[in-house]
Amino acid sequence: MSRMDPRTVTGILKGLEVVESTTRKNKKVNAKKERNPRSFSSYVYKLKKEYHPGVFIQKGSVTAINDIIARLCDNIVQEAANIARINKKRTISQREIRSAVHLVFTPLLAPRLVAACDTALQRYVAENCEAVGTVKATERSGITN
Repeated sequence: MSRMDPRTVTGILKGLEVVESTTRKNKKVNAKKERNPRSFSSYVYKLKKEYHPGVFIQKGSVTAINDIIARLCDNIVQEAANIARINKKRTISQREIRSAVHLVFTPLLAPRLVAACDTALQRYVAENCEAVGTVKATERSGITN
């Protein structure tokens, strides 16, 4: 059995890789088209059920609320990105989000929103991250007295 030239083998493999990558690329494009847009409708229904359990809401109203929430989120993220770019940072932190909320919303509403977000964040950290930073070195190593 004769041995193939290594250049021929690599050429064949490169040709196969090109075919595979183009099919993968087409699948990625199709996957992006099939992706569902973000929806806050489940949260709207949960809030409605919590505060007004006997009242019904139409699907068109939920769609309108969903569009408003999505637009506000986009505006906040865009402003936070602009603030991070101005400060020459590559990440968006809580500080940038706060400043963006102050810029997007009215002066009367922004402090209340920031306060509500701070309490929600503190509650989340207390429930999910209570052991962070409180573990002693002896406890981490498994040494007990």
